[in-house]
Amino acid sequence: MREHKTARTYTITELCERFDVTPRTLRYYEEIGLLTPQRRGTHRIYNERDRVRLQLNPPRAAAGVQPRGDPRNPRAL
Repeated sequence: MREHKTARTYTITELCERFDVTPRTLRYYEEIGLLTPQRRGTHRIYNERDRVRLQLNPPRAAAGVQPRGDPRNPRAL
């Protein structure tokens, strides 16, 4: 018989702590399509794909760098 493995999921708090970023950073990455969490009510549920994307694309906000084109960053215009 095959075992059914449940896919690992992460909360926004778990990913923020793991990558040393703010919840706003993860929400921004969701806005631009880098992350695609599922929703359960008002909660975001991130999957292994989202975690790997963060690992391969370290959040620039952790280094104090805002993404290019961000309207809140006057130097990006």
